[in-house]
Amino acid sequence: AEPTPLDCNADSEKREELIVEILIPISNEITNSSTPAGKAANFVIDSTMNPCEDTQAIINQFALATLYYSTGGDQWINNEGWLDYDNACDWHGVGCEGEKVIVLNMGTF
Repeated sequence: AEPTPLDCNADSEKREELIVEILIPISNEITNSSTPAGKAANFVIDSTMNPCEDTQAIINQFALATLYYSTGGDQWINNEGWLDYDNACDWHGVGCEGEKVIVLNMGTF
């Protein structure tokens, strides 16, 4: 019999561990929830993304959420879609090629 694929969402602790493994090389501040990176990490952990399948989406959301928290995104003129759990490529001003963020238009924020 073939091995059963790992369901990263079945066990919330394992899922969180896998997300941390993805994010820790990007920022060692993810464990401090008072920093923008820590807030962004918590945002990603609270999402429904599967760390086994959505690595690029996790990185996108983490990077953009860190930007949002570090620049007072809740005060932006247009923060439409930001911190929405949907695809970060749909957030206002974000442009993607495939799943990778390639453009960030901050001129209208």
